[in-house]
Amino acid sequence: MIDMKANLVSATSRQGICFKNAQAQILSTCDLQEGDYWHLEFEYGCLFVEYVIPSNQSYQDSLLMDEKRGFWSWWKYQWMLDNQQLIDAGMIGIEPYSQQKKAMCNDPLLEARLLDFLSI
Repeated sequence: MIDMKANLVSATSRQGICFKNAQAQILSTCDLQEGDYWHLEFEYGCLFVEYVIPSNQSYQDSLLMDEKRGFWSWWKYQWMLDNQQLIDAGMIGIEPYSQQKKAMCNDPLLEARLLDFLSI
């Protein structure tokens, strides 16, 4: 008897595969090195925190450096969602990837999502 559950792929695994494929497409289409890609993700994550919490340096530092707060996992997920949206909209390669992603740094909808995530 064949175990059908053994052949099932979890939703998390499917999403991870989708995100990895999107990342590979972006690296290829935009002629980016993986290190440059990760640098943008990190730099813009820091800029986003500065945008959302402009006047509280100690809270910014806590959010960026305390792994238990979960910011970087949250940011990576948002980054990957945005990648997929850019691909689905046919926007990859039209203008520099860094400019497209910089729009995330002052996105009011993304700000609301973060504040909801942090329950502020």
